[in-house]
Amino acid sequence: MDLKLYWGTSMQALIYKAWQVGSLSDNLFKHFNIEMSKRGFRRNEPVQASHLREDPTTLKGIIRAHLVEIGMTIDEVSDMFGLPVGYVREIYQITHDRPKLKLVASH
Repeated sequence: MDLKLYWGTSMQALIYKAWQVGSLSDNLFKHFNIEMSKRGFRRNEPVQASHLREDPTTLKGIIRAHLVEIGMTIDEVSDMFGLPVGYVREIYQITHDRPKLKLVASH
């Protein structure tokens, strides 16, 4: 758990990496994975590293630029980035879709 907080990654990823680089034997790798499953840590690890969460400001800015400056819809942006519409709305705090109508001025 201490390594999870230090490195900011899941315990499962740390176990896998330790095995991958040869710091854990096959038997210890298997043992740790069994223990993680028994304790329910594969679904919900006992310690959360929420203080290490990053706010993806660059991607958020890119998505907002496509919505506001270019005038794309949330559906179009979601398709372009390969993200579910609900994810774009929730994570990037977008509460409304832009209308498809645009004002065109002629001389």
